[in-house]
Amino acid sequence: MAAARSFNICVIRPEGYAHHQAFDEIADLLRYAIIELGHPCSVSANEWRSDRTDIVIGCHLLKSTADLPDSAILLNTEQLFSRQNAGWTERVLGYARRHRLWDYNEKNIAALMARGTDGARLLRIGYQKELQRIAPAPVQDIDVLFYGSYNERRKAVLDELRQRGLNVATLFGVYGAERDAHIARAKVVLNMHYYDQHIFEVVRVFYLMSNRKAVVAEVSADTTVEWRFLQGLRTAPYEGLVEACAALVADAAGRQRLEAEALRTISAWPQARFLQPLLADG
Repeated sequence: MAAARSFNICVIRPEGYAHHQAFDEIADLLRYAIIELGHPCSVSANEWRSDRTDIVIGCHLLKSTADLPDSAILLNTEQLFSRQNAGWTERVLGYARRHRLWDYNEKNIAALMARGTDGARLLRIGYQKELQRIAPAPVQDIDVLFYGSYNERRKAVLDELRQRGLNVATLFGVYGAERDAHIARAKVVLNMHYYDQHIFEVVRVFYLMSNRKAVVAEVSADTTVEWRFLQGLRTAPYEGLVEACAALVADAAGRQRLEAEALRTISAWPQARFLQPLLADG
């Protein structure tokens, strides 16, 4: 058995930037999986640990990696090489040429490799029992919940859902317990693309699946998504999202089946199984 190594999950939390809380679930996912694999693991904010191997979440928010230990691993959680986030992409690309980098998506990895990086590794996202922590509310009075940034394509779908008479709740900049309380009250949670890369937003959706939520997810012919998630989701192309949501809201038995299938699907893929070979790389 390999000797235990000590790790530190360093979450980048810029002052005045509330959206760093979006990293909390992925930080918990890695911390609990690392501990399950027999390694000590701490979590810090903006702090490297000289006595541990740092795994840095939110690396696209760093201004520089000049003082980052050579042993540190950067975790990219963002969709790269999109016209909407060119600044973040250039930063991550530069960092990936100097540091080990993990990325959650094969499309990102391929693009990084094509641009001269050779240390990017795929971190697949899976299940961790400690993140199964949202109990359904006694009354689910929200028909469709959407949380995240707005753009015109997202707003158009939400407006049409409201025109159908559905009770739609939207959140932006809301995280943690307050967001989870809305998830508990929702019959359906809607996931839509924002970036033109059309990469499936697994960093968001894995948490919903782990908590038995009925998710309607935008999946089109050009969406990059791992097959292993599909059975636990109600998928639809952009133009079919409204109908998919309306049908699922009206079908209580169907929602219950999808909720059970969501948990069954994600729990078949323990996070420790994906993390172990990456940690063994040293």
